[in-house]
Order: sequence, then structure tokens, then C-alpha cells
Amino acid sequence: MGWFSGRKKRTDQTRAIFSRHVDGDFTLYPLGEGNATEAEVQALGKSLGVRFPDEFIDHVSGEFPGAIVLAAERVWPRPQPLQVAPFWQFLYGVHSFTPLTTSEDWMRMDVVGSQFQSQTGHAAVPILKRIGDANVYCADSEGHILEFDHEMNTLEPIELGFWALLEREVCELVERKNRLIAERDRTA
Repeated sequence: MGWFSGRKKRTDQTRAIFSRHVDGDFTLYPLGEGNATEAEVQALGKSLGVRFPDEFIDHVSGEFPGAIVLAAERVWPRPQPLQVAPFWQFLYGVHSFTPLTTSEDWMRMDVVGSQFQSQTGHAAVPILKRIGDANVYCADSEGHILEFDHEMNTLEPIELGFWALLEREVCELVERKNRLIAERDRTA
């Protein structure tokens, strides 16, 4: 398909990023069974009025058709209703979204993208999210990655490609886990 679309398929870097940073304190799994093709992802983008960045297409049409990384509950217990804690303590995972229609609605780009557009009025589709955060990273009609600020209902461009963004978010997740453990050990 690379010759037809005018771009060369790059190497899926998802596993390499996870291998560098994700340890036994995390659970990692794909967001669906099977694989999406580059053509299917591009068609989905067209139907939603966006162009997904090439690196994101490589991610969801590679080994992981979207992925989720969660801190293990034994290490990072889940927040309880009405719990008061610093905001970062609610951010115990990160996930991309999947083009697979066989996945649950909360992880599907078609469902999440349509909801996002109708609720915000923005012509963008979420591609990456920190669990516990209402802000998300999105793709727009030009294939740029933007960060959505839910309080201001704005999209701000970021200066990272998808691989650099995924790596940054996974690294920050690991840093938050280490901070949580250190604070817990200090107060024990």
C-alpha cells in the first residue's frame, strides 16, 4: 500500500518504546484483536474529516492496533470516589485509540472521534490519552498533532511526532509511578 499512498511504511516503534520503559509494575495490551490496514485507517480519517499522522498510522496498523499501558493496581491503587489527592495521582495509565470496530466504544476512533467533534465543535479526532485526564491529543485535517484543553475548549499544536509523544507520555507515566512509590515509602 505504501507505493499507492505516496509514502513508505515506516517501522512500528511501539514495542521498542514499551520495551525501553514499561516494567513489571505495568500491564500492557493491545486494544483489539487483529490489525488495521493503512488504507482502513486513512479511510476512517477521511470519514471523520482528519488526516492521521503517518507515525500514528504505523502504530495502529502495526503490531498494536492501539495500546493501553496501566500501572498495576498492587502498585498504584485506583482512585476512590470523592478521594482528594494531587491531580497527577489520578493519571495511572495512557492509551492510544484504535481503528478496529470490534473493540469497545471507549477505545474506538470512530466513536470517540464523532463524540469529540459533536461535543467540542472541533474538526479533530483523539489519538492518545492519559487515563484520568480530560485533555487528549488529537489529529486534525492537516495531520498535525494537537493537545485539546477541555477547560478552554482549545486545540494547541505540539512540536512532537507521534513516536516522540508516545515515548514522552510513557516516560512520564513511569515517573509518576516512581514518585507515588517514593511518597508512599516516605510516609510508611
